[in-house]
Amino acid sequence: MVYESEAKIPEPAKPFISPVGIDLGLKSLIATTDGVKIPHPQFLTKAERHLKRARQRFSRARNGSQNRDKARRLFAIRSSKVSRQRADFNHKLSAEFVRKHDLIAFEDLRVRNMVRNHALAKSINDAAWSQLRLFTEYKSNRAGRFTVKVRAAYSTQECYFCGALNQLPLSVRIFECGGCNRTLDRDLNAAWIVLKRGLAQVGQGMPDLKPVEIGPLPPRTTGVASLVDEAGTKRDENHVITRDSSLEAHDFSRGRMSPL
Repeated sequence: MVYESEAKIPEPAKPFISPVGIDLGLKSLIATTDGVKIPHPQFLTKAERHLKRARQRFSRARNGSQNRDKARRLFAIRSSKVSRQRADFNHKLSAEFVRKHDLIAFEDLRVRNMVRNHALAKSINDAAWSQLRLFTEYKSNRAGRFTVKVRAAYSTQECYFCGALNQLPLSVRIFECGGCNRTLDRDLNAAWIVLKRGLAQVGQGMPDLKPVEIGPLPPRTTGVASLVDEAGTKRDENHVITRDSSLEAHDFSRGRMSPL
């Protein structure tokens, strides 16, 4: 089956009312401007032990024997299962994007360059970002929706509020912006950067909603900037951030909602 992934995006007749920005990653496969994070399913990693045994069984079998032929078929079946699981997951995820949103903005990641990092190559290939984007593109074209690819540079370092770049290692997922002193979730902030770039690409401004501003802020103190928390978090009287257990994310592998 062939999908048209480079179709030219027509000019929208009216402003988008339900746009979404999607940040792609490895710890969280995606983070969206809806405040949803989907963990990396790691289908290949989970099947690796069985694949290794099937490969060893094949390599030890005598050439031309029935055992070697059986081992070859077993390895092929198990490898194919991983591909089918990944495709099924991405089909469900992309269908959910298209059902809920009229504009879907992705990072235009250079996967071929990224896999040169041998420490991350296996996880990157297992993430199948290109497949997810491809499925979303052809589904959105069929449904009259829009999918755009935006520049990925500095999307995880730029602050959505002030535009300052925060030079932090990738292991740091929550950071305090050096420009405006806000506390931000790195993945969710990156999703808003992707959405801002996507809307600019189609000639539309940002919606009124902004990342992490979901309720009243803590009282200001003299000389100290107000803190803005991640969506789905709350502070107690000691200003300790806790996760709101009522926040939900989609369990796409089962087709229903499940708590984080």
